[in-house]
Amino acid sequence: MIAATEAHSLGPNTIMTAQGAALFYRNWGAGDPILFLAGWALVSGMWAYQMEPLSRQGFRCVAYDRRAHGRSSDPGRGYDYDTLADDLADVIHALGLENVTLVGHSLASGEIVRYLTRHGSGRVARVVLVAPAAIPYLLQADDNPAGVPEPVLAQARNAFLRDFAGWAEANAEPYFVPGTSRAMIEWTVRMMTQTSLQAAGELNRILVKTDFRPELTS
Repeated sequence: MIAATEAHSLGPNTIMTAQGAALFYRNWGAGDPILFLAGWALVSGMWAYQMEPLSRQGFRCVAYDRRAHGRSSDPGRGYDYDTLADDLADVIHALGLENVTLVGHSLASGEIVRYLTRHGSGRVARVVLVAPAAIPYLLQADDNPAGVPEPVLAQARNAFLRDFAGWAEANAEPYFVPGTSRAMIEWTVRMMTQTSLQAAGELNRILVKTDFRPELTS
């Protein structure tokens, strides 16, 4: 287990992590804490429609922008699950969260699993993984024949690295339920394009290549 972090608050809504990233966070309501982690290339704002009602129902709802996303700093490094898990630990430590429910979407499922591996479950009451893209292993391999072939994943990555805004726009609608307003889709695309292109590419690589099966069985 990793030792206690040295994260600290820089003032309202910003935490400086032990590894030098300034993370913007939202902190709504009071009560039992729920910490929301955004999916790949998304930011804390994606959880607004869950945080708003829950914060009125007696929960403390927290969400933060991952390093190089949204209103957080862009350190140009740390795009690996160990660092992301340590950033999560720093947020939990700096905000004094105990008995917390961790809710992670997509890529964030891996952050949560790695957090539990590195930091334990002492502060965690429960975990919710929503559409966990990283779990247990996305890449096709001899012992994972149902995975996605690497050339298919690389083709998608190369497409968004050429034109991230265009790729996000072209691929947005299948991710929304029928009847979602065009304005909501465009809002989500704008959130995605607040992400560093470097971070989007590197995080896509770790999402694809990290095998969480050993951690999930330990």
